[in-house]
Amino acid sequence: MRLPCGRIEVGSVAGNGTVKLEAIAAGWQLGYDAIAQFGDIDLVNASFDISGDGGDTIQVRGGRVTMADGSALLGFSLGSAAGGSLAVRGSESVTLAGANATGAPSL
Repeated sequence: MRLPCGRIEVGSVAGNGTVKLEAIAAGWQLGYDAIAQFGDIDLVNASFDISGDGGDTIQVRGGRVTMADGSALLGFSLGSAAGGSLAVRGSESVTLAGANATGAPSL
């Protein structure tokens, strides 16, 4: 997925709970304060890219988060603005494993 500006959010919830849509200065974000249990996220040969003028964000939130087979989260600031943030949170674990067909590792 390529987004030249903005925010990419990937989350997984297990069981009951409500994910809130919260207003922030740069737009909207997902709020997980009421979530008791997170589900698993498996990114396999996946790519999320928010490279652009700057200030953009990627957030991944789950129970066990796995990035495999060359999966990548990218966010290069190409303009004069400061870069944004990259957050990967696993309540149980975060795993980076393997490489894609050309040998690029998961990052």
